[in-house]
Amino acid sequence: MLALLDGIFGFQVIRKSRKKYLKLTQLFSMLSDAFAIIRQDGTYLEVNEGFTRMSGFDREELLNKKCSDLGLWLDVREQRHFEKTLRHHGRVRDMTVKFCHRNGHTVYGLLSVCCMMFNGQCCYVALVRDVSELVLAEQERKQQEEDLLISRNKLSAAAGLVGLGPWEYEPDLDIFKFEDEFYALYLTNTACEGRYMSFDTYVNKFVHPEDRLLLKNEKNILSATDLECPADVTHRIIQQGGEIRNVLVRRRFTRNSKGQVIRVHGINQDITEWVSIEKQRSQQAELIKQMAYFDSLTGLANRHSLNEYLDREMEQAKLGNTAGSILFIDIDDLKLVNDTCGHTAGDMVIALIASRLQKIVPEDAFVARLGSDEFIVVLRELHDRNKISQIVNVISKSLKVDHENSGTRFQLTVSIGIAIFPHDGDSREVIIKNADNAMYAAKEGGKNSWQFYTEGMLRETYRRIQLIDGLRCGLEREEYTLVYQPQINITTGRVSGFEALLRWNSAEYGSVSPLQFIPIAEQSGLIHSIGKWVLHEGCLFARRLVDEGWDNICVAVNVSAKQVEDDNFISIVRNAIQEAGIKPQMLGIELTESICMSSLERANAKLMQLKQLGIPLLLDDFGTGFSSLSYLFGLPFETLKIDKSFIDVIASDPKRAKVISSIIGMAHTMNMNVIAEGVETESQLEYLSANGCGYAQGYLFSKPLTEADAIRFMAEEREAFSLS
Repeated sequence: MLALLDGIFGFQVIRKSRKKYLKLTQLFSMLSDAFAIIRQDGTYLEVNEGFTRMSGFDREELLNKKCSDLGLWLDVREQRHFEKTLRHHGRVRDMTVKFCHRNGHTVYGLLSVCCMMFNGQCCYVALVRDVSELVLAEQERKQQEEDLLISRNKLSAAAGLVGLGPWEYEPDLDIFKFEDEFYALYLTNTACEGRYMSFDTYVNKFVHPEDRLLLKNEKNILSATDLECPADVTHRIIQQGGEIRNVLVRRRFTRNSKGQVIRVHGINQDITEWVSIEKQRSQQAELIKQMAYFDSLTGLANRHSLNEYLDREMEQAKLGNTAGSILFIDIDDLKLVNDTCGHTAGDMVIALIASRLQKIVPEDAFVARLGSDEFIVVLRELHDRNKISQIVNVISKSLKVDHENSGTRFQLTVSIGIAIFPHDGDSREVIIKNADNAMYAAKEGGKNSWQFYTEGMLRETYRRIQLIDGLRCGLEREEYTLVYQPQINITTGRVSGFEALLRWNSAEYGSVSPLQFIPIAEQSGLIHSIGKWVLHEGCLFARRLVDEGWDNICVAVNVSAKQVEDDNFISIVRNAIQEAGIKPQMLGIELTESICMSSLERANAKLMQLKQLGIPLLLDDFGTGFSSLSYLFGLPFETLKIDKSFIDVIASDPKRAKVISSIIGMAHTMNMNVIAEGVETESQLEYLSANGCGYAQGYLFSKPLTEADAIRFMAEEREAFSLS
């Protein structure tokens, strides 16, 4: 633990400004470990949530109080030893101590302390990690070892109660001697089997065939004086009735003066239930990893996984150790399928493309789904244009899809952009951007084609410039509107809130998809002015709801990570609320997992300010992006929104549907509400309700509505419920 303090202070006494002090405390507020800043007289200047949890005292009860006044030290001798060490060395490194929790129970902590200067006075920075479980586990282990020294009769009596099977083995004679409890473990009859048998007889009669070699190898180790045989070993046994059980074998070795093993005492313990629990935990961990690194619809690597992989490849490329290429693949006209046949049909196309892509790329290629209709293929150590062209030709031909839905026939193709690294870019961001530009050039050339990146590709860049100009004029021309999709309490059936969705109806380009103009707005910086307008309009709609008699409806506004990074973001939100005259609880802020890709520390500080204002924070599109739980659940979200891609597979893929129940369970563990997005069928709603999901939105309830239609929707609901 002190290594963490080393990294921050270097064990040098340094001066900290108030601003840096606040930054330090914000940093440690994210730690699960206990953290405190203490004056030399023992007065607490600052503590984090981990310290209040470990001590049982509220932050206000701790600040400006002395440790001695609170009675946290449980052992006076430990306290004196700690104080003496701190006086002599100026720091303490990983000292195990006992504290008294406010409710009286003992907390074992791993304590590290170092010095820092603040406002001219020497203070101590303390980190305490709760190691109670480890200490108690160690105590339990020692107790178990002591139990082995108890007389055989007492051990046998106890073993019969807890399912242990005591035994002895003499290597020279190759004789196993068993107690009655040993036979009970194997469900055999003592009288029939006898109390003695050879090692090989035991192995061949009771041990699972796949584990027999393991035990026979250990028998050979017993005869060697220079090899250590582990005290514990696990293997599987086959009971008399044929049931397979897992056993833990604990052993003590007695050696002669030459170091030879002359006797082994041991017990076999049935750990089948424990193994089953560990297997379930492992499966859950694997499921979480799957969610964090893989796309739920296609099973391909997701953006986060791609970023990590490309970063490693680019580092090697910079060192001259490797070179390669990336293919940026975009499905042509997928939006037409979505708009005509629905997103379910579109998802079927995406899954089909992904499946074909995996089968035709080279074995060492890395394939990822970047976005809704975008894929990335990384070809390692392949930068020869002729060889790349051969591969791309195969991909382009293989990914032509004839899709028919409800009598409507589509022929879908792909456009591919190619960039070679490090020649076309020496960073992940640059190489993806240039491959993206090449892909847009392929689309401009008529789609169903591919292009290598060249520095002269300006056509798509020029189009983006036009869209940027259109976005800039959109506010002046009043081309932006908000529509509102109701969010329903699944239990009551009533509206609990609305999600505000931005629409752009351009005079030049017509209706432009948010998937197209939002990224451009973020890249150009226009997201700040557009986002400010969205916040004000969302608050005004909430005010309209209040005026119509609904003062408990939350209007959730989507906010970009770029907006959160703005130094004025908090004041912009506060002004929007004040100008509309609404309670902060009526404005929700929705953020995607991309918030974790920016400065996590700064983002968390901003989100904490929003939470302190009383503004609900919602994590949008969970599972489609970063998904690092340790980061995400370190942020102060109170609601998690399950992405539509998870909801769509409820009926078609039971295994993937189980992911939803896992997400809901994790959210409830973190005291978070859950909203399911894109609910379109009654069967989906029934599944969500059965698995504890509290809220839902989607076309099953309502499409996104204009403000006037949303008010009518609420009025109709009020009338319907008043009649019932």
